[in-house]
Amino acid sequence: MSCENVQPLISSLVDRRVAARQREEALAHLDACRACSAEYESMRVQRSALLSLAAPPVPAMLQGRLRVLASHERARRLVRINWAARAQHWRGLAALRLGNLMRPVALPVAGGLVSALLMFAALIPMVTSAHFSTIEPPSPVFTDPDGQLVGEGEFPKLERAIGPAVSGKVVLLLTIDDRGHVQDYTVTQGVMTPEVQNFILFSHFTPATMFGKPTLGYIRAVFGADNDERS
Repeated sequence: MSCENVQPLISSLVDRRVAARQREEALAHLDACRACSAEYESMRVQRSALLSLAAPPVPAMLQGRLRVLASHERARRLVRINWAARAQHWRGLAALRLGNLMRPVALPVAGGLVSALLMFAALIPMVTSAHFSTIEPPSPVFTDPDGQLVGEGEFPKLERAIGPAVSGKVVLLLTIDDRGHVQDYTVTQGVMTPEVQNFILFSHFTPATMFGKPTLGYIRAVFGADNDERS
């Protein structure tokens, strides 16, 4: 092989990305050509020096964001599998948007609904004397999400999203979809930590229910709550 043929292959020779037969011919040329051999040796030394450099540490916040992005990208690719997956994705997205729009009025509406149900339950004995027994106990109209906590380190305390916030080192407001997955989150107090990131990525929740059917719900996770509040 000539120098013109070997020069473009030097980088690939250093990285061992040349076919065996072509590599033998190129190495035979390097043994006979000082110029090409010197360039090959220089590039090999540079490659060794670059490999010996220490990798810069990755910030914890960046790691968490990359994991969340990877989770979203995986979900986006799963959506493209078939039309049923796409329909389910758009249905969940619409429910999330509707939930965000209805959040400011959710408490008054829920309060009015609960008050009406309580008044209706109080009036039933006055208008009828018949009593019916049932095997299954009555289920509440709305239930909050519940969780199976997964991760290492200190586990958080789960609180209702509606009501006074419990103080702690890190407080998260989680949006749980109808499959029990964390669809969105907001850090309302403190800063993100690796334990909090693992909790968001790997925890699985029992979704909220409305009249017994899974629905979108919200729950608050408090890391490092005070001892008196835990009791």
